[in-house]
Amino acid sequence: MLPSVFLSSCFTWRGGEQELMTDYIGSKEKFGLYQHYFKNIKKSRFAYSSLEASLSNDSNIVFLDTNSGNKSSYAIMLLEKGKDIITTYPLCNTLTGYASISDFAEKYDRMVGLLNPLAFYPSIRSLKEIFIEENILIDKVRISCHPSDLSAAFSVSGPAGTAQPLQRIISYISNSFPVSLRTESNNNAEPAGIRINFENFETLILFDKKQAGWIMELSGADFSALTDHTGLLALNSEVEPHIAPDPAVMEKAIMANLEDFMQAMEQRTEPRVNSLDGLASIILNKAVGESLQTGSSVNL
Repeated sequence: MLPSVFLSSCFTWRGGEQELMTDYIGSKEKFGLYQHYFKNIKKSRFAYSSLEASLSNDSNIVFLDTNSGNKSSYAIMLLEKGKDIITTYPLCNTLTGYASISDFAEKYDRMVGLLNPLAFYPSIRSLKEIFIEENILIDKVRISCHPSDLSAAFSVSGPAGTAQPLQRIISYISNSFPVSLRTESNNNAEPAGIRINFENFETLILFDKKQAGWIMELSGADFSALTDHTGLLALNSEVEPHIAPDPAVMEKAIMANLEDFMQAMEQRTEPRVNSLDGLASIILNKAVGESLQTGSSVNL
């Protein structure tokens, strides 16, 4: 049985069709950029809002796109008012903030999800299926990417912000989790990359401002794959990859990410990218900051 607040507040009827109501809290500029995606989400209506308005209105979902400094306090107040939340990376800055968000989400039976469209790429899902079916073991992952833009539609904040969604898709594909990391700097003492150690393989994320989006190579004894921000480019040196490059993949992935969250909210199930991704991003963010400061490896 669904909570009464869910039934009474997150649906409106429009022309006989049930519609999910979502408030967007963030800058008007970013809301304008997202409008293209919002209008294509089925059975959903997105409206620009403020914290004060969202705390008092009837919508039951909030897209929280504020800076991480006030995000945890905003999230707690919204959860207390019975709102489900989807947000951008990072979920918040501290483990204390994460614990508070988790406690309030559990207390008020609400859900928290994150926007990581990379997890919804067809090529990523295809690689996940291959790893499961063929019990693939890899020994190396190499990613070249822009340090702040994973695509024109998915800007992130600095090296840690870039690494967070990439690390999560590597963990998703391999079912492995990082154990330590070390940042690398160039001759100008600027971040040049992040070396992340998993239990059985290493991932090297290299920053290149000339790189459009990102490109990833995975390799093992009997396996190789090449994928970028458009699609799966090669698999075990095949001339024709399983999934052809798609220039619109990011747009489709953002909408798939939002639709997954909306469906999870409606059915009261966990979204694919949930608060655990938020926890992982906080841990990774702190470790990258510490490694940049000390120049040494940091255990996760």
